[in-house]
Amino acid sequence: MVAMTAVIAGAGVCGLATAHALAASGVSVDVFERGRALLREGSAVTLWGGGTGILESLGVPVTDLGVRLETMERWTPSGDKVLSIDLTRSEKRFGSPAISVTRAELIDALSAGLPVGTVHFGSACTDAADLGTRARLNLDDGSVHTGDFLIGADGVHSAVRAAIRGDTAREMGWTTWQGLTPVDCSVTNGTSGVMVVGPEGMCGMNPAGNGLLQWWFDVPGSSDDDGVETIHRAFGSWECDDVQKVLAAAHSSDMQPFVHLRHTVHKRWGRGRITLAGDAAHAWPPSLAQGANQALEDAWVLGRVVGRATTDLETIAALRDYEDERYRRAALVSALSGAEVTKKPAPGVFLKSLPDGLLSSQNAQLTKFVSNYLSSR
Repeated sequence: MVAMTAVIAGAGVCGLATAHALAASGVSVDVFERGRALLREGSAVTLWGGGTGILESLGVPVTDLGVRLETMERWTPSGDKVLSIDLTRSEKRFGSPAISVTRAELIDALSAGLPVGTVHFGSACTDAADLGTRARLNLDDGSVHTGDFLIGADGVHSAVRAAIRGDTAREMGWTTWQGLTPVDCSVTNGTSGVMVVGPEGMCGMNPAGNGLLQWWFDVPGSSDDDGVETIHRAFGSWECDDVQKVLAAAHSSDMQPFVHLRHTVHKRWGRGRITLAGDAAHAWPPSLAQGANQALEDAWVLGRVVGRATTDLETIAALRDYEDERYRRAALVSALSGAEVTKKPAPGVFLKSLPDGLLSSQNAQLTKFVSNYLSSR
């Protein structure tokens, strides 16, 4: 391909993975991050087989990352298991595991493989523009940076999206109160993720390694509410022992609110020499744990289509090819996540009547269907 330069706004999971993918295709990359260092704070993420497969393809080994998940279970508020999905079925089929990994660990792994000086810190994007022959990124320190093309990977409140589209994400009326702390419960040191669902909302728990538990409570309401009071009021009457242990261990200093937001997923994400990726392109609620996974899908497809370009004009066309390849799957995940189906209690008798093997097979099919990477193999 012709020697190309790219500027990326945002050094989160999406921005760093995109830098990997583009660099592997021969693109010279500069990433601009508003923070003074990589944002390692936060809870944990779940990566399905597509996400972990992409990491391996980018040269980021997953063997020692986080905790390998073998099952996903759904419990009632009293602690009764109503279904279990065997995640090893997908792993055997696709050759890549599902894992639960802290954001800090994932960010460190992604940044470790990039050349020193790739990421520039301390200035936020304020504007972006297609200049015809170059793409321009403006930062709040007054500096201006250009490249042959620009990727807005600057999150749900993307300044790049605002510059080229002008629309914003809308609130869905739910908030996730989440934490990553040591909790002495049955999930912490296991290999199963658990969702406990009732009329009041959902409590989720995933082992995150090193004695840490990723836990979250999804409830209707605002992030302005008092988190501890909110989760105790909603879930305090639940009889599930592990939920009660999480409630007892939850302190306000350990909790972060995650407001459920959703973008309209447009068929055209960008314009000219600019496109979007990750939450900047398609933010949605965390119901299906697809945010980081679909960001990695964006990065992988971008690297692949740009790598096929041999001229400047072909590179611009490749950005539209990327949007075409990703639109259908991103729109589907947005619709499924926006429906918040994982929080709606289903009749226990009905769920218990479904064979675990059938659910595991359907989960493997869905894992492939929403993944460009797995579907290409």
